[in-house]
Amino acid sequence: MSYPPKRSASSRHPLAPSIGNYAPFIAHAGIVSIVQGPLWGDELRYVGRVGETVDVETAREAARLCCANVLMQLREACEGDLGRVTCCYRLGGYINSAPSFDRHSYVMNAASDLLLSVLGPEMRHSRYVVGCSSIPSNLVIEVEGWFGID
Repeated sequence: MSYPPKRSASSRHPLAPSIGNYAPFIAHAGIVSIVQGPLWGDELRYVGRVGETVDVETAREAARLCCANVLMQLREACEGDLGRVTCCYRLGGYINSAPSFDRHSYVMNAASDLLLSVLGPEMRHSRYVVGCSSIPSNLVIEVEGWFGID
């Protein structure tokens, strides 16, 4: 598969490109690894630090967009068929947050909730979430997913 994958002009949610020297996903031996930020196509939609310049509900919107991008890349890895996904091993998040911010799990729940609403409750997963003093491009959050596919 070529990177970035080609998309039709009619796509409603544009596939987010890599914003560095890395592949948008790696699929090997039935495992897919994906990391995505809150981009709409190549537009950085959510930047700033939660607890300082970004409120918690905006951070949750950013987490949902990250997860939507993860799901779009996962669909690409599955050649358009999300029915090939057998499990979600782990979902993780890196949140650009103020030192006093302590609602990381609440923000990351927005990503987990979207993933489960799209793929179903059998995709319940392990998870981590980490507060960071900064993230590349000043993104609010990045979400990582590890999936099994057949």
